[in-house]
Amino acid sequence: MAIRSLPWLRLGAEFVVIVVGVLVALAVDQWRTSVDQRALELEYAQRLKVALAADTVRFSDFEEPLAAKLGMLHDLLEARRTPFVVESPEQFMSRLRFSIYVAIPEVRSEVFREMESSGYLGLLTDPSLRDELGAYYALHAFMSGILQDSYGDYREVVTGALPGGLWYAAEVDSTAVDSEGLERGLQTLMNHPQLESAVNTELAYATTMTGYVRQFHDRATALLARLNSAYPE
Repeated sequence: MAIRSLPWLRLGAEFVVIVVGVLVALAVDQWRTSVDQRALELEYAQRLKVALAADTVRFSDFEEPLAAKLGMLHDLLEARRTPFVVESPEQFMSRLRFSIYVAIPEVRSEVFREMESSGYLGLLTDPSLRDELGAYYALHAFMSGILQDSYGDYREVVTGALPGGLWYAAEVDSTAVDSEGLERGLQTLMNHPQLESAVNTELAYATTMTGYVRQFHDRATALLARLNSAYPE
C-alpha cells in the first residue's frame, strides 16, 4: 500500500513545486512591474516639476509687461486732460504697439497631456494631486480661449488713428519714427470719439488678465511644492 502511494506523493510534490514556482514567478513579475512603474512615476513627477517651475517663471516675468500695458492705457486716459509730451517717438511707439498685442502666456502642459492620453496619470498615487493638476491645466485652457483677444475696439481705434508708416517704422526700424507724423496721429487719436470707451474696455481686459496670471502663478507654485514634497530629489 505504501509502495503504491509513492507515485502519488511524487506527483503531489511536483505539483507543489510547480505551483510554488508559478507563484514565485508571478511575485517576481509583479515586483518588477512595481519597480518599473515606480521609476516611471518618478520620471513623470520630475518632468511635471520642470514644467511647473517654468510656468512660475513665465507668469512672474509676465507681471512687468502687463504693468507696462496698464501704464500705457492710463497714460492715454490722462492725455485726454493733459496732452502727451513725447520725448522719444521711438520709445513711445514701442510702448503703444506693445500695449496692443500682450496676451496671456502659455503653460507647459505637454507632460500632463502625455500622461493623460497614455493612461499614466494614474501613476500619481495621490488622487487630489491628479485632480488639482487637471483643474490647473483645464482652467488655463479655458481662460486662454477667452483672453486670447481683447473685448473691445482698442486695437482698431489706435491702429486706425496713426498712419501705417509709423507702425511700420516701429516694427522694422525703430530709429525712423516720424515725430511730426506721430504728433498728428496722436491728435487724431485723442479726438477719436471711441477712444475713452475703448481704453476703459482694454483696461478691464488687462486687469482681468492680471488677476488670472497671478492666480496661475500661485497655483503652479502650490502644485510644484506638493510635487516636491511627494517626490523629493
